[in-house]
Amino acid sequence: GQLIFFSRWIVQWLSSEKYKSSVIPLSFWWFSFIAGLITLIYAKHIGSFPFMLAQAVGLVVYSRNLILIYGRKNEEN
Repeated sequence: GQLIFFSRWIVQWLSSEKYKSSVIPLSFWWFSFIAGLITLIYAKHIGSFPFMLAQAVGLVVYSRNLILIYGRKNEEN
């Protein structure tokens, strides 16, 4: 999970370099969501409620961003 979280920053950086502007690509949010889910499962496994709560809040944010992005794409089509 931590490796995937780290990877999202590499994806964001490379995208920004490519477009010469600050860009947050769709893959950034998918990496965030997947890493958050993996980390939530780990937090549940070790029984850490504060860790689970933090990951759950993050998953809400990542999910909402994905919903907004896909909703906008559907409106454009």
